[in-house]
Amino acid sequence: MGALHELLAPARLTEIVDVGANPIGAEPPYGALLRAGLCRVTGFEPQEAALRELLRHQGPNETYLPYALGDGAPGTLRVCQANGMSSLFEPDARALALFAGFADWGKVTARLPVQTRRLDEVAEIRALDYLKIDVQGSELAVFRGGRAKLAHAVAIQTAAGRITSMSSTASTSPGSATGGRSLGKTSRPRTTNIATCARYARPSWNATSWLR
Repeated sequence: MGALHELLAPARLTEIVDVGANPIGAEPPYGALLRAGLCRVTGFEPQEAALRELLRHQGPNETYLPYALGDGAPGTLRVCQANGMSSLFEPDARALALFAGFADWGKVTARLPVQTRRLDEVAEIRALDYLKIDVQGSELAVFRGGRAKLAHAVAIQTAAGRITSMSSTASTSPGSATGGRSLGKTSRPRTTNIATCARYARPSWNATSWLR
């Protein structure tokens, strides 16, 4: 990595935005860059316990904020028994029951009111080169609220699945930052295709139709 960095000679640190920075499992995909001091991370985690853990291990190039990103409307954060499954969407009990353990892990233990924020309106983000996002179904809302910043992104890494694990209705109000539409009925939680999400990185890839 050192030789590549010297060859490319970047003028600044790579700016990484991590939406859903909950520190569960292995290190984040940008961990090696962070350890080498080659990037700066701005992470978002609305769950208090997870945020405390992030702040406890926070390095000099890391900033973590308690915002729930979305469409800018009020919502409800469903905190699940396994906090990695917490979401603005209600867990789909029928789908979760198909997999061992998921019905228990997806049990909602608390419902917390939150005011979501649009990615484009977050002043703490200096630049956005690489987006890593895993927010249990709210990815599309984040993309729609981040058109301007995502237009400059080089790469987007998103969680995606072919089986819906969250219900199709989020707790956001109509008439929000999506041009008057409620994201609840139009989003497709946890069934987003990675190729589709990649289109947001460059508007010239005809992303407009996906943002309607």
